[in-house]
Amino acid sequence: MILLAVDGEGRSSQALPAVAALALAGRHRVLALHVATSAWAPDDPAPDAAKALAGMGVDAHSETLVVPDGDVAGTLVRRAEGEAAALIALGSRGLSSLGGLVLGSVSHQVLAAARCQVLIASAPPPLSALVPAEISRILVAVDLSPESSAALAAAERLAPSLGAHVLVAHIAGTYRDRGESTYWEALQATRDHVRSAAQRLRLLGVSAEWTLEAAAMSVPRRIASLADDWEADLLVLGSRRHRDLAASVVGSVVHGLCHVTTRPVLVAERPAQPARVAGRRLATQTMEA
Repeated sequence: MILLAVDGEGRSSQALPAVAALALAGRHRVLALHVATSAWAPDDPAPDAAKALAGMGVDAHSETLVVPDGDVAGTLVRRAEGEAAALIALGSRGLSSLGGLVLGSVSHQVLAAARCQVLIASAPPPLSALVPAEISRILVAVDLSPESSAALAAAERLAPSLGAHVLVAHIAGTYRDRGESTYWEALQATRDHVRSAAQRLRLLGVSAEWTLEAAAMSVPRRIASLADDWEADLLVLGSRRHRDLAASVVGSVVHGLCHVTTRPVLVAERPAQPARVAGRRLATQTMEA
């Protein structure tokens, strides 16, 4: 199931083409959910969103919930968990992390709290009749983190059902404060990882290529630029799911990318927590030893 967060400002319409494409490819039904903070809203946009999806061949229905406490993001996440949703989809104003902190951003809050995949779309919908998006080129941005492994796993599931070509890309950092040998070792390890990821996709029958790109600009802007040059239809990333305050301090590639691209961004689900906890325990035991 896919949960589409419907808002009263029309931003959710930005996600409709991509949601339709993913729902049809994965044979998912869609719940168009409007979480209102007041029962006195002038009209209910959820039925229109469900009707638009149904017009694209998607099994969709709508629902509206009223939450006087204003916890829109929390309500969306809890409902997604209750429905065992594979994906939460939202439209976005493209706020930076600091902007999301000051003005409030439901997409940022959902991203920080949800365990499932999150799709964020910020481009306006086409002026012509709505049709499912053509997702034939998927760019997966990776590093060596568990979160990137989740992004690759998401691409491995999506690409075959969509018949999509995949570009596995890594934006090479400067590896500051490391010696020359460590720099080249890190670069070679990254190269091997990215190349192996592309090869694994090919073994699954997916057309795939890989690239390492220099970070001549910020990482989010470099990913956005590469996506434009390669004409990607969908960007897939992993994320540590920083909250806005943490993201504004340490930086968040996902938040930054949503601020500079109009292409839909799919954030992979969180890696399994028990494995990460076990890994931290093992690292602690090794250091103590």
